Amino acid sequence: MKDIFFIHGVYHGCWCWEDDFLKKFRDNGYYIHCPNLREYTEKDHKESLLLTYTEHLHRIVKKCGQKAIVAVHSAYSIVLLEYLKRYSDTLEAVIFITPIAMNKPLPRILFSGICQIFQTKETVFFTNRLNDTTAKKYISQLCTEENAFTMETSKKHWNNNNHTDVPLLFIGSENDKCVKASWVRENAEMFGSPCIIYKEMCHDMMLDPQREKLADDILDFLNGGKK
Repeated sequence: MKDIFFIHGVYHGCWCWEDDFLKKFRDNGYYIHCPNLREYTEKDHKESLLLTYTEHLHRIVKKCGQKAIVAVHSAYSIVLLEYLKRYSDTLEAVIFITPIAMNKPLPRILFSGICQIFQTKETVFFTNRLNDTTAKKYISQLCTEENAFTMETSKKHWNNNNHTDVPLLFIGSENDKCVKASWVRENAEMFGSPCIIYKEMCHDMMLDPQREKLADDILDFLNGGKK
């Protein structure tokens, strides 16, 4: 049984990975891990939150005793970029779901921040694709993010000197009101990796009404595109 880790994005936690989305992976023989990296801030704080989260993820991946697969959402993609630089030998594959821009990150983070100021959370995260009751349930679980980590998202974490042989998949949406699909395409081009761009899914596509399509496409990638 292979291990697959689902890493939440900013303001989110392990709650964002709903059971009906994860069931697809369990049914295909994967052992599921959904750690909340933010829980380890106070008791294990290193020189930066980014390194704190990276080192914790490394510890729990090592416990698996085999190479792991990681799917990461939104701005926590920088944790996986740092992880790839340090511990790529422990990874079988990485799936970046609506990741932030890895090229010209500062102006693009500012753009995303402005979008979050002038739009409702329902629009930013869900593009109003969820009913009011469901949207409010998820929004009530959003948390604050430490400023130190927010500052990290505006820095460039990957350059031409870095390299990885780990298979990567990038996923975005034309309907994402937080991360532009063109940025996701640029990320994929930087690595020479495959990219999937949906037309309608929201930023929180693991909570989108079409989330089973997301799960199917990730499984197809992990199976070598054999479906």
